Amino acid sequence: MPDKNKRLLVLDDDPDVGDILVKAAAEVGFVGSVLTDPSSLMPELDKSEPDVLAIDLRLPGIDGVQLLRALGERKLKAQVLVVSGLDQRTVATAERVGAAHGLRMLGWLHKPFKIGRAHV
Repeated sequence: MPDKNKRLLVLDDDPDVGDILVKAAAEVGFVGSVLTDPSSLMPELDKSEPDVLAIDLRLPGIDGVQLLRALGERKLKAQVLVVSGLDQRTVATAERVGAAHGLRMLGWLHKPFKIGRAHV
């Protein structure tokens, strides 16, 4: 039986993307939830920090790189998975910014994606 203690939190304004990631993560023992509104992320993290946070870089009302900086300032302990349809150079820059701010960058998924093709 999978270990259901690991938690994935997905922040993506497309709920279908979040649902796909949560279902895939369940196959390897994670329980997951999806947020589609960036303003709900910090209150959710105040309640409980996940093991893995998957975030889209292109969100309404906030720049993804700005969000990574804020998460670093908050000293987020979760591993961070970037999910984005932006070009590889932009995603790589976002990963470097996250790491420079103390985040544990897990890797990235390029949208559209196929499960099993995470770039770690």
